[in-house]
Amino acid sequence: MISNEKSHDRLVKRLEHMLLSSGQYYIVQVNVQYGTSTKTLGEIDVLGIGCDLFDIYEVKGSAEQNSMRKAADQVRMARRYLGQIGTEFIYTPQFGIETLDQVVQKLQQRKNNRRR
Repeated sequence: MISNEKSHDRLVKRLEHMLLSSGQYYIVQVNVQYGTSTKTLGEIDVLGIGCDLFDIYEVKGSAEQNSMRKAADQVRMARRYLGQIGTEFIYTPQFGIETLDQVVQKLQQRKNNRRR
């Protein structure tokens, strides 16, 4: 488990560096907690804030189906609690940065292919 944590941390740092280098955001924060005033409900791996941007990034070490489903749920819940207008992204070493919509479409295609 410890190696997975370190691997995840390296991926978060890699994404943070990519986003800072892109010049798209004026603030890039990692490990941002969200929730109510009395309870933490989750943590966003990376938050990118720019002019009219408030983007949420979830980092996963694998593009395995269950992992991607969990990531989709996490970014949706974070958006509900944080509000703001922006885009949700999921980052994996296999596919890089993908929008939530792209990931959901892939999951749906896999589900449909299994039904056949």
